[in-house]
Amino acid sequence: MKNLWKLLSLVLVLGLGFASCSDDDDDESPNYLKIGDKTYSLNAGMLEDYGEVDEEGIFNMYLILHSSGLRYNSSIEDYEGKGELVAFDLLSGVEGDIEAGEYSFGMWEYPERFTYVSSEYYLGMDVEVADAFYDDLYEGTVEEDERPWIEGEMLGTLNVEKEGDTYIIDFSGMSDNFKVVEIHFQGKLGVLEFSDEDFYGSIKERSSGFSVR
Repeated sequence: MKNLWKLLSLVLVLGLGFASCSDDDDDESPNYLKIGDKTYSLNAGMLEDYGEVDEEGIFNMYLILHSSGLRYNSSIEDYEGKGELVAFDLLSGVEGDIEAGEYSFGMWEYPERFTYVSSEYYLGMDVEVADAFYDDLYEGTVEEDERPWIEGEMLGTLNVEKEGDTYIIDFSGMSDNFKVVEIHFQGKLGVLEFSDEDFYGSIKERSSGFSVR
C-alpha cells in the first residue's frame, strides 16, 4: 500500500469538482467508471463473501464491478473475457453483505466497519492474458511494469445505499497517478460464498484471479 500518496491525494480530492467526461465506451449502461477524461461502462457486479475476520462482528466482502466484456463463469468458478473492472476489499458490519453507509480507507491490522483495505481498477484487461502474465511474473520471466493492461489504486470515499435487493454505489476520489476518479453503479449483485475458506489465505489471491497486493 502506498499510504503516503493516499493521504496526500485525500487532501487534494476534497477540493476537486468532477468535470463531465467524454464516453469512450460504446455501451449504453448508466453505470460507469471515470478516470481523468476517460469514461468506461460498468454493467454488472459481484460480491465475494469471505466471512468474519478476527475482529468479532466485522465481515470481509470483496466487491467487483465490471464491464460487459467480462463475466463470471460458474462452470469454471472464475472470470473470463476482456474489459474493465474496479474492486474494493470491504469490511462490513453485516454478515454476508455490504453494510449501507460511507466507507473510507482502513488497514488490515486494525479492522473497522465502514472501511476498505484495498481499492483497484483494471483497464483493458484480458483475463486469460493476465493469468499467463502472473504465471510468468511468478517465474521471474517478466517484470511487473510489462503488464499489457492498465491497473492502479484509488483513494477516496465509497458510499453504499440499498433499496431492497438493489445497490446504489458511488465512489469519488483520486487514482495513484493523481487523476480524478468517479464511479457510479446501481443494480443487483451476485454473491459468491467463500467464508468457509482460510481468511488470511484468501486475501492474497481472490477467487476472481485478480491479485490483491
